[in-house]
Parts: sequence; C-alpha cells; structure tokens
Amino acid sequence: MLINDEFTFRLQIYFICLYLTIFVPDSISMKINILLFGITKDLVGKRSLNMDVPDRTSVGELRKLLTDHYPELEDVSAIAIAVNNEYAGDEFLLNENDEIALLPPVSGG
Repeated sequence: MLINDEFTFRLQIYFICLYLTIFVPDSISMKINILLFGITKDLVGKRSLNMDVPDRTSVGELRKLLTDHYPELEDVSAIAIAVNNEYAGDEFLLNENDEIALLPPVSGG
C-alpha cells in the first residue's frame, strides 16, 4: 500500500506543478526598458537599462528603485520621466514592456 500512496503523492505533486506552470502568470515581476539621455546616461554609464520591476510599479516607485541602484541620479534635479513617449507623473502605473525615458533638465539658450 505504501507504493500506491507514494505514487499518488508524486502524481499530485506533478499535477500541481503543471497547473502552476500553465495557469499562474509570471506577474510577480515585469520587464521594462529604460532609455537614458544627457547626464543620466553619463552617470549610469549606459544608454539604456533593462530592468525587472515588481508588477504594478508606479513611476514614483521606479524613481526610488533607480536611485537605490544609481545613487548619483539623486543629484540630478527634476528628471522628467516619459512612458511610451508621453510624460508620466509619479502615480502612473507601469506595464510589462513599457519603454521609459529619463529626461534630464535641458539647459542652454
């Protein structure tokens, strides 16, 4: 009887794993692409970043994540953030595969 119980247990585990693989989405995190311009590009040392962020991350939360990873960005005042080519406020919620641009203040005359 032990063999039958072990087989049943393994079969149940198999189907639970199969269910989780098929029906539970990978929405714990999402991928976003961040384009860097001007001083932000110089401070980070790259033209773009690909990041995994928690699902339902806001632009304000993204600012915090970025300054946690790149503290130099805190020294740049008034970085505007655009999501999919439109300016976005801190409360704006990001979606999977959004393209984000960090736009530093422009100077000159």
